[in-house]
Amino acid sequence: MNKIPVNKILIIIALNLLILVIAAGATILVLNITHKDDKAEAPVAESEAEEWIGLDNADSKDISAAPVTPADDNSAGKQETYEGFRQYLNDILIPEFGIFRSPQKGSICSDDLGAPVDGRWFDPSGMFSATIYDFDKDGDDEMLVILNSKIGSFDVPASDGSSAISLGIYENENGEIYPADSVMFGTIGALYKNENGELNIYGGANRNNDKDIEGIPLYGDEWYGLRYDVSVTESRGTVYLLCESRMWGENFGDGINTNYWALTYHDKALDFSYAYTQINGGSSDFVYGGYEYSNGECVGSQICYSEDEYNGVKADDEYQGMDFDRALASFFQNHGITVDEEVSRYYPGNDSIFAGNPDVTLLFELKNESTAGDPDAGVYQYRITNRIYGELPEPEEDDESEEFVIPYSSDRYLTEEDLEGLSNEELRIARNEIAARHGRKFKDAALQEYFESRSWYNGTIEADDFNSVIRLSDIEQKNMEFIQSHEK
Repeated sequence: MNKIPVNKILIIIALNLLILVIAAGATILVLNITHKDDKAEAPVAESEAEEWIGLDNADSKDISAAPVTPADDNSAGKQETYEGFRQYLNDILIPEFGIFRSPQKGSICSDDLGAPVDGRWFDPSGMFSATIYDFDKDGDDEMLVILNSKIGSFDVPASDGSSAISLGIYENENGEIYPADSVMFGTIGALYKNENGELNIYGGANRNNDKDIEGIPLYGDEWYGLRYDVSVTESRGTVYLLCESRMWGENFGDGINTNYWALTYHDKALDFSYAYTQINGGSSDFVYGGYEYSNGECVGSQICYSEDEYNGVKADDEYQGMDFDRALASFFQNHGITVDEEVSRYYPGNDSIFAGNPDVTLLFELKNESTAGDPDAGVYQYRITNRIYGELPEPEEDDESEEFVIPYSSDRYLTEEDLEGLSNEELRIARNEIAARHGRKFKDAALQEYFESRSWYNGTIEADDFNSVIRLSDIEQKNMEFIQSHEK
């Protein structure tokens, strides 16, 4: 056997070592690349993927979701908390309070002086919205519930005439769910008059004194145009619930009442932080105060706007020369809360002044508007809607047209074609359902039983009293006569 020279052996060994080094490096490189790719493509845990559900379900349509994010630790625990709240909603709260039905439509008539005649046209009871979120930034989610409840008691269902919209926070501690705190949806900030009957501009009201909160009742005979909103945002490390109430006269007078306030939740207390409150005015002479709170106590107040320096009252120096919208925006922006300056207070039916911003999510929106009617006859029609339910199951929208023989008999004059094919009994029902829309009761037991089976019917006026209480429109009167002329 030929011997291989030593120098060649050394070269071969060196080459083999080089190959081993290159191979090892390639392996390390491949391992590193694989590790990075695996990390980037790792699927998100199901509980983490669903953490947004509390806010994403707040269908804000053209409004962007809030960038505030739930705590990303203990995601399994958060999912358990979330499921606990969901079960509590379904097993306890929904059976107790029900869900507000939306939309609802009805009409109100005026008397000879043009004032509204009492007449319940919608059912104000039920829950409007529920949102699961970490409102106090303690790492654990809470649940915000907005509902119509008995005034002064968040846990008692509403009764017409003594009810108001309320906001309540529920806690979930080790599977035990309980209401931590609640406040009425209403204004706070100014005592309208002092004991001498004079404007007490700088008299900040306190949340700790319940009578200082002007709760907003919601009645079944509501005749104001209104829009109520609640939004959520985070600013300077604090989560705010931004509330807006706007009411305006549409058919029975003019006037505007608008108020804006911010709530925070901390130490199991739901408290006011800021309020921009209307303390004078209706059709004119508007005066607004800005108020700051700490632990429910007023700690600062300003005059932000005074229309034409009403009664000698001037806006504070910081707000001198500002119109209403600019003063409103400045007040909240001074506290780190952005306002959409394109939304004007003078058009109260417009969108939320807060929720048009990308860092705000709308949680609740209730709106009542005048839609149609016969003003010459003093008949006005309304439609109330709740657009966002959050965690609540949205009730199926009733197709009320299926519950009427002639759904439009109060809206336009009928023709022969409208009555074609109707039996004599159907004609009789169609004629009487015009009055039934206004709450008339019927002496005929079969007719009364029929209307009580309709979801829209709410009989409140005795038959003998109906003509003295309700004035039918010309369209309705002519249509009743027209239908009766076809009955055999």
